[in-house]
Amino acid sequence: LPVVVVAAIALILVAWPAVLLDLGLGQLTTPMLAALAGAQLALVRQRQVLGGALLALSLMIKPIAWPWLLVLAMDRQWRAVGACAVCTP
Repeated sequence: LPVVVVAAIALILVAWPAVLLDLGLGQLTTPMLAALAGAQLALVRQRQVLGGALLALSLMIKPIAWPWLLVLAMDRQWRAVGACAVCTP
């Protein structure tokens, strides 16, 4: 998809009242899910550094996704594991 279409879809989703209410109440599950979905998409497309960085972003929001690091290590995707380690403070 073109970048303009992706940006338009993202803007529409953020403007959706349910997402606005979710973010307004301080619930960070929606951004965490978006980061995890982006990480999965990047890893499927063999973009390991981007996938690791997005996984690090989701881990900074809530560390509930830490088992993904084990899956990446078992799959020997060391670039993704390294990018996650570097991007996580």
